[in-house]
Amino acid sequence: MEYKTKGIYPEDALRYFEDLTRIPHGSGNEAGIAQYLLDFAKEHGLWAKTDDIHNVYMKKPGSKGMEELPAVLLQGHTDMVCAKTEDSAHDFEKDPLTLIVDNGLLHADRTTLGADNGVAVALMLAMLARDDFPHPPIECLFTTQEETGLCGAQAADLSCFSANRLINLDGGPEGMVVAGSAGGLRMDFDLSPAYEPASGKILEIKVCGLLGGHSGTMIDKEHGNANKLMGRVLHGLPCAWNLVTLSGGSKDNAIPQECTAVIALPEADAGAAVSAVQKLEADFQTELQGSDPGVCVRISPAEADRMMSRADSDTMMKLLFLLPCGVMTRNLALNAVTTSMNVGTIATNADGIHLVCSLRSSSATELAYLADRLRMLGALLGLRVSDGAGYPAWGYTPVSPLRDLCAEVYQEQTGKELQMAAIHGGLECGLFKEKRPELDIVSMGPEADGAHTPDETLDLASFGRFYDFLKGVLVRLTEK
Repeated sequence: MEYKTKGIYPEDALRYFEDLTRIPHGSGNEAGIAQYLLDFAKEHGLWAKTDDIHNVYMKKPGSKGMEELPAVLLQGHTDMVCAKTEDSAHDFEKDPLTLIVDNGLLHADRTTLGADNGVAVALMLAMLARDDFPHPPIECLFTTQEETGLCGAQAADLSCFSANRLINLDGGPEGMVVAGSAGGLRMDFDLSPAYEPASGKILEIKVCGLLGGHSGTMIDKEHGNANKLMGRVLHGLPCAWNLVTLSGGSKDNAIPQECTAVIALPEADAGAAVSAVQKLEADFQTELQGSDPGVCVRISPAEADRMMSRADSDTMMKLLFLLPCGVMTRNLALNAVTTSMNVGTIATNADGIHLVCSLRSSSATELAYLADRLRMLGALLGLRVSDGAGYPAWGYTPVSPLRDLCAEVYQEQTGKELQMAAIHGGLECGLFKEKRPELDIVSMGPEADGAHTPDETLDLASFGRFYDFLKGVLVRLTEK
C-alpha cells in the first residue's frame, strides 16, 4: 500500500493517520474505524473492547519494571467533520480521502482532512505499538460523535480505567496546553409552513464565498455567517415574496460558508429584486473585506411547484434577521471569548424548515440567559424550539501536577515555556471531569489549521515535534 507521507517523520504515526483517511468516518459512521482499532489491538496483543456507540477502550501494560506505576489515559475522538468545496464530487460515505503533501503541510483534495481528531488516534496507536521506550501503563479511549454533541464521551464508561491523569489530544496549537474549555448547547427551531401553488418569477439566491471555520475556536475571527447574511438579503427585498426552500451550512458547529434560498415573487418585481440583491452584495463585500474578501451573492432563475405562505416566509426571514450570532460577551481580563452563538444549519424537508444553533459559554449563567433569549424569540415568532445535546464547561484547575510535568518536558525539549490557555471550543474534558472529578486533565495537540473546512491542514514538522513531546511526557511519567 502506497503512503503519501512515506519517508516523513514520524512515519509510523503518519502511516496510521493515512489508514484512517481511507476509512469513511464522519460523525455517526465510526463503525469502520472501531473495527480497525480492534484489529490493531488484536495484532499487538492488547486488551480492547467497544460499546454500542462504537467507542473503543484499549490498555497496554507498563514497560518492564513499570507495570505497577499509576496509569495514564490518552484520549481523542474518531469522527470527523465532513465538508467539501462546491466543485468536489467526494462521497464521505464511501470514498477514501485524497491526500496532498504541499510545502510541509498535509491536506486533502477539496475536503476536510480529519486531522481533527485523526491526529489523536494516530498518536495513540503509534505509542501503543512501540516497545522501545519506558512508559507507565497506557490506557486509551477513542470516542465517537464528538462533532455532533460529544455523544461518545457522554456514553463512555470509565470504570474499566484506573488512571487519574488524562491527556486529551484534541487540543493545540503546538506549544500550548489547554486547561479549560467552554460548555455548550444545541438549540433547534422548527416551522411547519403552509404551502400554496407557486406563481410568478422563481429565483435562486445564494450567499457564498465565505471562509467559514470552527464555530468555537474561530468565532473571534469575525467571519461572515452565510445564514445571517441571507436574513439580510431576504429582509432587503423591496417587494412581496414567498419562500420555496431555504438551506445553509453543513454542521451546527461550523460557521456556514453558503446559504441558498429559492423564492417566488411577481414578475414585475424581479428587476427591482435583482438590483436590491446586487446592492447588498456590494455592501457585504465592503463590510467583510478584511475577513471574507470572496463573499458574493448569486441570483439565477429556478423552478418550483409550490411555495410557502407569505406569513410563514416572513417568519423565517425574521428569525434569520433577529437571531444573535457571533461573539456575545468577552472576558476582558483574559482577552478571551466568554459566550458566543453560531446560526449553524438550515434545511427544508418534508416536515418543514429545521434550523440549528450552537451556543457556547464558559459561564453557565450566560449560557442559560442566551438560551432563554432564543426560546423567547421562538415563542414570539410562533416556532417550535427545543434543546438538543449539551455539555458542561471544563473549568480551570489552578493546581495540576500533570500540567507542570508537561511544562517541564516542553522546556527541556525546546527551551521555551509551555503556554497555557482556556479555549472557547468545546472539549470532551468537561464530561470526563464530571464523571471522575479526581482526574488531572490536560489537552494538547500539534499545529493544525482550518478545522471543519476544506482548507484544513496538518503541519507535518509540528506533528513530528509533538510526537516527540508526547513520548517525552510518557517517559517522564515513569520518573515521577
